[in-house]
Amino acid sequence: MENNSKKLARASFIAASWIFASAGAHAAGQVETPAANETVSGIGTLSGWHCTARAITFTLDGLAAINAATGTERKDTQSVCGQGNFNTGFSLLINFNDLPLGAHSLVAFADGVEFGRVGFTTVNFGLPFLSGKSGRRMLRNFPDLNQSALVRWQEARQNFDIVGRGNGTTLNPSPLAGTYFGAAGTQCASDPQPTLQDERFARFDVSVSTDNQAMTVQVRYADGFQCMLTGAMTRGDEGYYIAAAPTSTCQLGSSGLRIEADGIRLKGVLGAVPGSGCFTTRAFYGAKPYSLE
Repeated sequence: MENNSKKLARASFIAASWIFASAGAHAAGQVETPAANETVSGIGTLSGWHCTARAITFTLDGLAAINAATGTERKDTQSVCGQGNFNTGFSLLINFNDLPLGAHSLVAFADGVEFGRVGFTTVNFGLPFLSGKSGRRMLRNFPDLNQSALVRWQEARQNFDIVGRGNGTTLNPSPLAGTYFGAAGTQCASDPQPTLQDERFARFDVSVSTDNQAMTVQVRYADGFQCMLTGAMTRGDEGYYIAAAPTSTCQLGSSGLRIEADGIRLKGVLGAVPGSGCFTTRAFYGAKPYSLE
């Protein structure tokens, strides 16, 4: 049997380990904005949380330390900082436009001890504060397929904010599926500014599978010829959904086939064939009839 001295030593070790672990947990903290490798602009914050800090300071690119406001309520940190310990937030308002374009390094200190280090990148319009400007933009298929968001320039924040949903005239965004009108023609792949040659006007009927995983384009030329492209789709840039390697019945080869649609605009490649002095692609473009935003 274990003697009393060994029991006492073991209990003391367990207690000390628990106290050390608890103290380590309560000393935890995190810089949340900007996130690592994030690109930032406009007026924002350097912010996060720390369980025990009385003072939070930052250095930017190794320059003099600046103080942050501390003690703001963050009840979401109690699982780390301990029940009832929720005045753990910190923040510092900053105009990222004051920083030079490019990469920057942020180091955070709690009572003089480093606890966070983040690299981020800034972009701006070349001025600390851009004034007298306005603009808005529709983000199609954002945040999800067949949804949209309207963003507008907000001078006070030096950035764009979400101000509505829809296309500016209706709350119903244009769905990806539908009929687009346009043309198909040949392009020289080596041309730095390719233009369509031998254009043939066409109607493009786009459909999407019920599980939103595949997209099909039925091409209907004015002269009656029809063909089809279909493939698995993924989210692309600027609101487009893309089928990067569709199958085709258009009989123009299988190289470079592609479909891109966003509910208003359509573009892609029907096929590619060897050309005279270049590699020729059969590209297509289309658009839905719609009211200007």
